[in-house]
Amino acid sequence: MTNTAISLLEKYFGRLFCTLLTLIRNIRAVFFPENKVDQPTRKIVFIKFIEQGALVLHQATFKEAARTYGPANVYLCTFSASTPLIDLLDVFPRENQIVINEKSLWLFAKGFIQALIQIRRNRIDTAIDLEFFSRATAIFGYLTGATKRVGYHRFKGSQNYRGDLFTHKLSYSHYVHVSASGWCQLKSLEIPVKKLPALPFPVPAIQTEVSFRPNEQDLIRLNDLMGAEADNGKSIIIINPSLNDVLPLRRWPENRFRELIGKLTSQFPDHTLVFTGRKDEWEKTGHFMDSMQLPSAVNLCGKTELRDILTLYCHSKLLVTSDSGPAHFAAMTPVHTLVLFGPETPALYAPLSVRTHVIYNALPCSPCYNVYNNRVSPCQNNLCMQSISVDQVMKTVREISRSTHWETSIPFSSQSSSKLS
Repeated sequence: MTNTAISLLEKYFGRLFCTLLTLIRNIRAVFFPENKVDQPTRKIVFIKFIEQGALVLHQATFKEAARTYGPANVYLCTFSASTPLIDLLDVFPRENQIVINEKSLWLFAKGFIQALIQIRRNRIDTAIDLEFFSRATAIFGYLTGATKRVGYHRFKGSQNYRGDLFTHKLSYSHYVHVSASGWCQLKSLEIPVKKLPALPFPVPAIQTEVSFRPNEQDLIRLNDLMGAEADNGKSIIIINPSLNDVLPLRRWPENRFRELIGKLTSQFPDHTLVFTGRKDEWEKTGHFMDSMQLPSAVNLCGKTELRDILTLYCHSKLLVTSDSGPAHFAAMTPVHTLVLFGPETPALYAPLSVRTHVIYNALPCSPCYNVYNNRVSPCQNNLCMQSISVDQVMKTVREISRSTHWETSIPFSSQSSSKLS
């Protein structure tokens, strides 16, 4: 399904179903009171349909749940697009991964029902909704039959109405980073429901672990993808220009990338430039590279799977990208990442790594994507991204270069890896 289709379903059908289910819940409560909300948790399912990058941000929360309740008792329900990432998070056993195919409305409806059946069969008693104000996940969480349902409630706020379907209703704060918000949702299970939404503990400082280590097959595959450039003995700088970003306001102007690449090739001539992106960006990126006359650069758009990308990060000096999934994936590796923020705030969404370097100019109109407007902005001119100059980016690149001497913290472990140093 497209983002537009999802938004329409949320707006019209979502509100209706949230209202109906709230009415049903209130009627049921008269005959079947919800009196198990403070009982000990046995099994948890985290619900996070969209945004793979957010799954990386919640990795610490997932691992905390596994430590507390046991890995066999922690589940994740997400869209099929996130499947390659789930194993790499190294938390959820394969049988605990509940996947919904979102490729079409029919497949989504079918997967939605199958996921509910699977959760009920496993007698999962606790559902944690990691989406902020999605009606689809609120409906899904209620229909799981879980006796404890944790999620954000708007109370008297201006966020999406999504009924009254949670037993553990929490207040949303746009001052708390996404990673910490998930951790707080998990810890709310340890507090009596009557004391919520107050949370009597400080917000933790969370960092994403360097958790990905490429194996021999990963290195061989990357050598094949790199082709002749795998043998040139040069270090790698990755450019992820997002020329067809699904959220166009996040795009840094193409002419800025041109200027940046010109300066990178001039100041760091002993490095190979590698361009990454989705399959639908391959042709546009190829034309871009041809117009820049970059014969030794490599276009990997659409040619890589997630493990390929992470292997590439492990053997590269720098990734330059706008705010997007790759910035979060990179936090699982030792690569230094320079992330350009504009319509969203790094205070909530920045990758959690000491090797992440954020450029954000905080214009008065930025951020304009938020949970209050369902990430629908009236902006037609992303000055927040245009205000980021090439000089700003190059200054940060030089600082990274000087402080790290372009050293890779994970040494290559095979003969094939030496070709990518």
